[in-house]
Amino acid sequence: MARFLVSNVFQIVGRGRGVTGQIVDGSIAMGIVLRQEDTATPMEWRVIGIGSVSRMEESNVALILENAPELDDLRRLLPPGSALVGDSLEGRGSKLLDDLRKTLDGIKSPPDNRYLAWPIPSGVDHDIAALVNQFVRGDAALREELMRSLTSPQVDRLIGFGIRMAILAVREQSVARLRLGLLAAALGGSSRQSDWRDVASDMPPFEDAGMRIRRDSRPAFLEAASIANSRTAMLIRIASPGRHAWLRWVKRLKIRRLGQWRAVEAPDGFRYVVRNPMSEAELIEMFETAIAREKSKRRS
Repeated sequence: MARFLVSNVFQIVGRGRGVTGQIVDGSIAMGIVLRQEDTATPMEWRVIGIGSVSRMEESNVALILENAPELDDLRRLLPPGSALVGDSLEGRGSKLLDDLRKTLDGIKSPPDNRYLAWPIPSGVDHDIAALVNQFVRGDAALREELMRSLTSPQVDRLIGFGIRMAILAVREQSVARLRLGLLAAALGGSSRQSDWRDVASDMPPFEDAGMRIRRDSRPAFLEAASIANSRTAMLIRIASPGRHAWLRWVKRLKIRRLGQWRAVEAPDGFRYVVRNPMSEAELIEMFETAIAREKSKRRS
C-alpha cells in the first residue's frame, strides 16, 4: 500500500494538474491509481507523471494526475495535509484480474436465455465495461497477464459483451459504445484460449455496426487493434470501415451477408442474433457425445 501526504496542488500548461508532497509509505510508480483517504466517496486519479520538487529531499515529489478537476476544485478536495493512498501496481492488477474473472464466471445463462439475449444494457454490462476500461488504461504487462489467464468460457462471455456493446452502439449511434465492445473483443480474442477462427466468425456484428454508425468509427477499430495480438489485430483492422467512399460502398455489399449472424428489430430494439443458436446444454451434450465416441474407438 502506498501513501502520499499532500502539501500543495499545481497546474502545468499542456500537461495537467497534480499535487506535490511526500511519499510516507510504499512506493509510487507511473500508472498507479491513488484515492482520497478517509473519505466516504473517495475520488480516484491515475498517476501519469512523476517529478522531483526539491533535489535536497528525494521524498518531496510532484505527481500529475489524470482527469484531475479544475485547480480550485482540486485545492478544495486535497488541502495541505490530506492523504492519497493506493495499492501497488501488482496488487491492483491481481485484483482487476480476479474481479473480471469473477464477473464473467457469474454470468449464468439458462439454456433458453443466452447472455447475448439479455436486456441491454444490464448491470453486468456496466461492471464489465468498468473493468475493460481499467485494463485498457493499464500497462501491456497487465493485459498480457489477462490474456494468459482467461478460460475459454470467459473469452466467449467477454466477446459476447463486445457484441452487446455493438448492438447498443447502433441503437445510440455511439462510437464510444462500439469502441468499448471492440476493446473487449481485442482482449478476449488475444487470449491463449481463443481460436482466431472463432474470433473471425464473431467479427461481422462489429463490422456491420461500424458501417451503421453515422460517424467515423475507424479510430475505435485501430485503437482496439493496437492492444490485440497479431491475428486478432489483423481481423479488427480488416473489419474497420474503409477511408474512401467507394471502399465503404463495397463493404456495404459484402456485409449484407453476416455469416452466422443477422440483424433484426427485436421487441426491445435493434439486435444482432445468431441464425442457429446452440444452447450451453446442447454444446455440452455435443462434447460429451464426441468424447464418448472417441473412447469407444479406442476400446475397439
